[in-house]
Amino acid sequence: ENLNPTENAISAVTKILKFNNSACNLDQILPVWFSWLPVTEDVDEAPFVYGFLADLVQANNPHILGDNNSNLPRVVAVIAEALAVDVLSPESEERRRIIDIVKQIQGNASVFEACVSGLTPPQQKAIQEILSS
Repeated sequence: ENLNPTENAISAVTKILKFNNSACNLDQILPVWFSWLPVTEDVDEAPFVYGFLADLVQANNPHILGDNNSNLPRVVAVIAEALAVDVLSPESEERRRIIDIVKQIQGNASVFEACVSGLTPPQQKAIQEILSS
């Protein structure tokens, strides 16, 4: 019902975490922030959110990846949903970065299968499309 204001708020928190995180306790806030994803409708704010997610994944942030990468299925599900609903423009840098993350995870077949097996059919289709392009 209030999805756009909610996604605006998520993006605002994202920007605070990215640009002024010295004022925050990241250990407490990052897990909560991650639980709010995916952002699926606000095409103006989605690039900030997914760019920051990519930053965190690429930095191997333990709050996002979890112990022994236990959160990878959730990371893939969030990315898959963003791709399934086309919230990022096809030519965006953020879209390319999250696709690169999926391709990197694909390098470990058993982990990738565990991540993809829990996806909805539209999410699985979105992942298949990016991997075949």
